[in-house]
Amino acid sequence: MITAATNLLALFRRSSNNDGKSKDTGFINRVKTQIQARSKRGCVTIIGAGPGDVELLTLKAYRALQNSDVILFDALVSDEVVALFPKQVQRIYVGKRYAQHSMSQEGISALMLKLALEGKQVVRVKGGDPAIFARVGEECQVLQQSGVPVCVVPGVTAASGASSYAGIPLTHRSCAQSVRFVTAHMKSAETEPNWASLSEGVSGQSKNGETLVFYMGLRQST
Repeated sequence: MITAATNLLALFRRSSNNDGKSKDTGFINRVKTQIQARSKRGCVTIIGAGPGDVELLTLKAYRALQNSDVILFDALVSDEVVALFPKQVQRIYVGKRYAQHSMSQEGISALMLKLALEGKQVVRVKGGDPAIFARVGEECQVLQQSGVPVCVVPGVTAASGASSYAGIPLTHRSCAQSVRFVTAHMKSAETEPNWASLSEGVSGQSKNGETLVFYMGLRQST
């Protein structure tokens, strides 16, 4: 708000005489147009729905859902979480399964931007945590470049959720001093992890043990 007020004041000074009277009859109309444009701009909240258990959804994520105008949700969002979506809110499925994409990543980003610029409160729901292999960086970049406010609400990622429920610690001071999240599903099909480096921590080649967590197994034809 302070930045907006400063910009409007600067515009007024450029359009006014020393006595404060406008020397441009269209000044007021231009200010009104700017204010209306700002007031119509919505925002996007990207939330993590966790590994499936609806009780692991955070209160902040729940409040965002209840205050939304439209919800875009992924395939990994459980039915129990979807049941929390307000009935009056528009919901759009944008899920991806192997070889079955309801919408491209570029299309999802463009849709969020379009809805936000229409003045809507948009909530993007992802399974697990948005910042763990969930393309939140790509979506935030598109929105921020267009001046759309975006907020990310963390969720419980599948790695810690599944291991905790199974009673298996990802780190243990007797054998695992670190944990690494790995995926072979890169944007470029030719890009692969450094398998030799990854194996050092679990093969005894390194004095510090490490737990490896693999996301999204990659299908390859031979």
